[in-house]
Amino acid sequence: MAVQRQRSNSFSRNASADRQLVLNFAPIHFEDAEIIVGVTPYKDRDYLRSLRQQYSDTHLFHREKNQILSVAIASEAEVVGETSETVKLSNNLYLCASLVRNALINFLYGLNRRILEYDPIEFVANPAKDNLLAKVLPPFGLEAPDWLSVCPRYIAAIRTVSFDQQPMSLGLALNARTKRWIELPCSALIEKGISPIGFYVSQRVESSDRRMAPYPKLLGQVQSIAGDVLTLTDARSGIISVQANEVFLEPRREAFNYCLDRLFREQATDIKESLDKELAA
Repeated sequence: MAVQRQRSNSFSRNASADRQLVLNFAPIHFEDAEIIVGVTPYKDRDYLRSLRQQYSDTHLFHREKNQILSVAIASEAEVVGETSETVKLSNNLYLCASLVRNALINFLYGLNRRILEYDPIEFVANPAKDNLLAKVLPPFGLEAPDWLSVCPRYIAAIRTVSFDQQPMSLGLALNARTKRWIELPCSALIEKGISPIGFYVSQRVESSDRRMAPYPKLLGQVQSIAGDVLTLTDARSGIISVQANEVFLEPRREAFNYCLDRLFREQATDIKESLDKELAA
């Protein structure tokens, strides 16, 4: 979407050419339907979370100040709430944004995309097809292991916006970055000669939303190894030791590069340079 602004000839107006601003924003168009919404008083976060878990396949729940609005997203689902009301979507764009966000997550989940965050929606490309590390290795006569990758990461924010002298509208702002993955537990890395000592490790925690990928819970920095047990320093949550097969290296740049060094030895420096060029392209 492009916005053009004319500038005149005086100082605040002394540019000779039109200025063009390009906004990373796409308007979302939707049918301005009327829907039946269940209404329940808001109690606390735990209560809202329990509703979402109980009705995860049939209803969407949206908090609005001191009440919870519920919308049936399954055709045979009944209204959930102490009362109900009819809402026109254009009169509640925040609820509409929640519905669009939920629909987009369902779509991505159906494509088997790894979804990392709910709002804004964060998801990664298919590692089997879009691994940038795998792309730079063939000139070296090498292949990427399936547990080590650098993939495009997309952030899709569904937002209400109000441009100058225009009514509020709904749109999508999309950003793209990259994300590193180290997907072997530390026990398997140790077997490959990749020591976790000096690096931070995390535990994977299942999300309450089955569509979301497990999220990493940072535990601490590995100080030493004794058999199958890692001793931690700078520990979080009071955890000072963990089983090596239960944790993963945090895929920070230093840890990722260390994996490259251990795997590709004398070719690692050139591979890292090629990868940096690919990421900057």
